[in-house]
Amino acid sequence: MKVGFIGAGKAGFSLGKYFKEKGLSVSGYYSIPEKDAIEAARFTNTDFFSSAGDLVFFSDIIFITTPDSEIKGVWQEIKEYDISEKTICHVSGALGADVFTDESKSADKRCSLHPLLAFSSRKESWKELEHATFSIEGTEEGKDSLLRITKELENEVINLGSEKKAEYHLASVMASNAVVAMFDMAVRCFLDCGFSEASARKALRSLFEANAHNVALKGAKAALTGPCERGDAETVKKHFKYLDGDDRKLYKLISMRLVKIAEKKNPEKDYKDLKKLLEDI
Repeated sequence: MKVGFIGAGKAGFSLGKYFKEKGLSVSGYYSIPEKDAIEAARFTNTDFFSSAGDLVFFSDIIFITTPDSEIKGVWQEIKEYDISEKTICHVSGALGADVFTDESKSADKRCSLHPLLAFSSRKESWKELEHATFSIEGTEEGKDSLLRITKELENEVINLGSEKKAEYHLASVMASNAVVAMFDMAVRCFLDCGFSEASARKALRSLFEANAHNVALKGAKAALTGPCERGDAETVKKHFKYLDGDDRKLYKLISMRLVKIAEKKNPEKDYKDLKKLLEDI
């Protein structure tokens, strides 16, 4: 079963390389701009296709690894070819396989496969896929094709209902992208304390990585530490002196959430002073 990629960005590079390293048959890449497909083909030791039609013809599973906004357009192009026996798949975390339907034509084997990984590099991120969980969604025929692939990869696979894709993607964003905003806020506080940006990132790294490890390993309740967990209203009050505008609102909302987790962790502890402070500010 040959896998072809339309789109040669970070996801396309990474999945193609990972599939090849795991022994899957990858036909190659088609992309605009063409130079990206050529580079991806060289990186994965596969073929470059000068047209979408050629890639469809020489592939059994077509992975669309473009930005979400371009998936529908790619579908409109490739559905004009003979796709009756082809599996059509995209890798969006938010969209479902129903993007591959319209009034004139549909694909029986349509699906989505989403790796829970933040692709930061075209040529390095594939190494991190070894430990990633994959979600699959779509028609039964489409998911059967993906299960044959993922069986060879040996990654954990979660079967999602189409109606759950948006909520699933929300969870992914909160655990990945939203954390970036909080880290950026921490760096800016360190800059005010006299750190350079490089030294701020270096100083925060061990704290950030150890906490992420503990949360993922033990869960939020067991990993929670800090002033909200202790019910330390005075320290939280001092924090507010250095915050204004949206940062102040964000810190308040996050602290209120942390208190709820703390109450589950320490049911015997009284958090009324801290809760009143957060309500009044």
